[in-house]
Parts: sequence; structure tokens; C-alpha cells
Amino acid sequence: MAQSTAHRRLLQEYRALTNNPPEGITAGPVSEDDLLHWEALIQGPEGTPFEGGVFPAELKFPKDYPSPRRP
Repeated sequence: MAQSTAHRRLLQEYRALTNNPPEGITAGPVSEDDLLHWEALIQGPEGTPFEGGVFPAELKFPKDYPSPRRP
């Protein structure tokens, strides 16, 4: 089965995050079977009221990602 543009793009972005992770953020697909559903953990930045906190996030990408949604 051919990969959709969304799957190719998300794989590319996941590799970039893995190779050069931003400080205080981890993110990736929930499973290999669904690249459109990710989970992330964001650490609160030092010197802010959020310091010491870890904030979970759920990311759900549309099937036509990265194309913008049209009205």
C-alpha cells in the first residue's frame, strides 16, 4: 500500500525529532499503526510558574496533513 503524503511527512518529522529533540519536549506516534495520533510530554520551562511540571498533550493530525484545512 502506498503511503499518503501525511504519513511520509509525519515520518520525516518524527525522524527529525528523534535526531535533534527540542529541549524539554518528547513526542511521537502512539503506535506504528497510526501515525496520525501522537502523544507528547512538555516540561515546564525553568524560571516560570510551570517549572517542574510535565504536561501531556495529544496530537491528532488530519488525513490531508500538512495541507491547510479549507472552509
